[in-house]
Amino acid sequence: MRRILDDTAAGTGALPLVSLVLQELCERRRGGWLTHEDYEALGRVPGALSAAADAALAELDNDRARSLLTLLTRPDGEGGHARRSAELGDLDASSRNTAHQLAAKRLVVIEDQRVNLTHQALIDHWPRLRDWLTEDADFLSWRAKLTDLHDSGGVLRDAPLAEAESWLAARPDDIPEAQRQFVRRSTAAQTRDRRRWRNITAVVSVLALVAAVLVVITTRSNAQLDQRLREADATTLAEESTSAAEGNSATALQLALAAYKTDPDSPAAIGALLRQRLFHRGVDRVLSPELTGVLSPYDSLQVSADGRTAITVATDPTDPVRVIRDPAGPRPRSEPLQVNRENRLVLSSDGASLAELDTSGALTLWDLTGHHPPMVLADSGVDYASFSHDGQWLLTMPEETTEVATLWNVPARQRHPTGYVKPSGITRSAFPLPGGHHIVSQEDRSAPGQPGDEPWTVVRDTRTGAELSARNGWSLLDSGVSSFRCADSSYTVADTLTGRELTQGTAGECHKTDNAGRHLLIRGSGSSDSVHEVVDSSGKRSGLTDPARTWFSGTTSSEGTSVVTGPRGTLTALTSREGSVHISDLRTTSEERLQPESVMVTSPDGNRLVASNQSQQAHVLDGERRFVGRLDVPSYEDEGSFAFDTTGEQLISMLPGKLRVQNAADLSVLREIPIPGPPGFGDEFNRYLHLPSLVSTKRDEVLIEYRGQVTGFDPETWRITRPPLNVLPGKGPNTDWSSVSVVGRPGHPDEVLVRSDESLTTWNLRTRSSGPAIAVGPTVGQATPATDPAGRYAAVTASKVAVVVDLDENRPVESIPIDAAGAYGFFGDYLLLDGTAQLEVLDWRGRKVITEFTTTSSGGDVTVENGRLFLSHFGGPSDSIPGEPQSWFAELCGVSDRDYTDAERALVREELAEERPCEG
Repeated sequence: MRRILDDTAAGTGALPLVSLVLQELCERRRGGWLTHEDYEALGRVPGALSAAADAALAELDNDRARSLLTLLTRPDGEGGHARRSAELGDLDASSRNTAHQLAAKRLVVIEDQRVNLTHQALIDHWPRLRDWLTEDADFLSWRAKLTDLHDSGGVLRDAPLAEAESWLAARPDDIPEAQRQFVRRSTAAQTRDRRRWRNITAVVSVLALVAAVLVVITTRSNAQLDQRLREADATTLAEESTSAAEGNSATALQLALAAYKTDPDSPAAIGALLRQRLFHRGVDRVLSPELTGVLSPYDSLQVSADGRTAITVATDPTDPVRVIRDPAGPRPRSEPLQVNRENRLVLSSDGASLAELDTSGALTLWDLTGHHPPMVLADSGVDYASFSHDGQWLLTMPEETTEVATLWNVPARQRHPTGYVKPSGITRSAFPLPGGHHIVSQEDRSAPGQPGDEPWTVVRDTRTGAELSARNGWSLLDSGVSSFRCADSSYTVADTLTGRELTQGTAGECHKTDNAGRHLLIRGSGSSDSVHEVVDSSGKRSGLTDPARTWFSGTTSSEGTSVVTGPRGTLTALTSREGSVHISDLRTTSEERLQPESVMVTSPDGNRLVASNQSQQAHVLDGERRFVGRLDVPSYEDEGSFAFDTTGEQLISMLPGKLRVQNAADLSVLREIPIPGPPGFGDEFNRYLHLPSLVSTKRDEVLIEYRGQVTGFDPETWRITRPPLNVLPGKGPNTDWSSVSVVGRPGHPDEVLVRSDESLTTWNLRTRSSGPAIAVGPTVGQATPATDPAGRYAAVTASKVAVVVDLDENRPVESIPIDAAGAYGFFGDYLLLDGTAQLEVLDWRGRKVITEFTTTSSGGDVTVENGRLFLSHFGGPSDSIPGEPQSWFAELCGVSDRDYTDAERALVREELAEERPCEG
């Protein structure tokens, strides 16, 4: 034993090394003796270590093990290598898993959340590791220098930065995240510095010129110089905002506001601001990152049922877990919580307790009210922990299926034995019910005679573990006090213990709960992602009066909404989204609301809309989606088959060969008017190929196009005011009407625009003559031209180009390469395009896309009407966005008006950072 101890230097890792050698000797022992001969044959400590290391490595991923083991070394300055430790929290998930595997093989030790090689002998005497270190000598030497520079607070520039960028591109997985971020920050800093240096150079040149001119010109030039600096600053801030948009949305918003304040005329700043306006649609407030940190993309936000307590986990590994008090209130506050951010954390529904479960199964109970110190409930062996609905009971599930679960009385800190043995199958979740007498679980089971597993809710007696009931196809809601089932476009919520039905309703989609699992979220059956209804565990149904107020409902693990109930029954949504906490106050009603398949047209005042159901039956709803009546006509896919007059009092149905006019209030038929069409089409064969379409509605005239002829009607008497004019001469029954469109020209009541045969033509209905056909190329995507509100410009999309036409001069003014299916319309000074799965904003005069945004609605739901952008047609105050950037700025300042963080201040010129973006 003395020889082994002499061969093993003292220090961290000595004990595992001695244990390893003794284990190898025991396997070679002769009788009851460990001999010197066997020790020499083993190769002493180095030989035993090398053999054991090779054997352990054979069972692991070689590349991951190599990456971690070389990370735990550093050049010693004398041609060799020494051990270095690494923070467990600095490693990614796969590296942490490899570290635990290597620790189990006694190649590394993990102490105080740091990872280290078990012994220097691994470096000195393990040939495999020495070969790796030799092969990677250049990389390891560079990485050690990078670490030293990072730890000393230095910065990379020029050649060292170029070398770092080269290594980062070649071996990103072998560079710790902190160092990767250091390189990226250095790259960003150098880019900013070079950009600013170019600006300064330009400024110096201008100043040199200015110095030679008169005082009056000097003053003017100084103003121009200041404007150029502002333009450059705004562009830089807008670029930084776009870079921060994924993962740090609070900073992205702050920098977009700063960019617009710096230069309100900058297209880059306007693009960044619009992106934020779209991103924060339906958001009332954003918590400051000073309160929450920049949130981790996974499991970063937990909220109590009343919304008074939240737990946040930030991306920065040095940032502590935080308790946010009153996050949705007027004065939220934050305090650090001394738990391990790598552990599983479970917040009780009442916000009073937190369970912390580490990877070894040790469980600690934290009292967030401050009445009790932290209490260790188990040293190991716990697989899962959950609180009851009222937070009074805590259930701990064992790792082994043969062991019994434990129940804790949380206020009393008392343990209660149970008879509940963990089932052998898959248990998705399990909760104690209030009172502690029952345990409910959601398990995967096979139904009799049915292949495959399905979800079952199971109720058991806590004391005996006896199964009391099991229901197929049900899922748990709100810590198991209720369950829900979705089937055939409907849902049912029931009391889990008694099975008593609490409520029923219809739904397009209802299989998701909010992130906290307390509310059932009901979506519509159409293409929109908006949530129409929220159902709590008591069966209370709350319809959203403003479903266009989009808020995310946990469609991915990185974005989740928790719905909380206020003291007066009001609902608030707290959403973890791109590193920030968004707060939305939900306007609700207890009245029944219809969930349409699609909305085809809305009255000008928003008080009536025509929608279709899944059977393509058209019906009329009021502005809050209450049912008004059913239309005795099918809802054709052509959305032009219905229209309202300018007052919203008359509904016009465009049917084959005729118009039907109805009272929008009670749907009584006022009259039916035949529409003349050109001869030769045939009454039956072609009757549905091209329905009448609305060209324009004005207070004193409605223009209808039918089979190429435009006819004017008086909206009061429905007498013809303009006789039919064929604006598509030569078109017949075989025309592809999908590539033809006739629309009114805004601001010019006597003119219409006709898109056909790769051209755009203006027709004057008063003179019954046309202007020259302007060549614009073949129709791609939607045929309808987009026009600006003044009627000066029109835009059409052809093959890979957007063509903008000056209608006053009858000529194309821009032909811009694009990758879009169509043009939605002019929006302020910009053109909105239907890009590939996203909305694109084109500065058509500058021939540049200034921003892109992926909408939650399908492309067919995006429209531009009278200069306002609609992302859906559900009506409501959040349904449209005006085209004036100053209105976006004002609304976003209402969402977030705060000082810069230190990290943000470093990105802003000093004089610009002296006041908040929204100040003044």
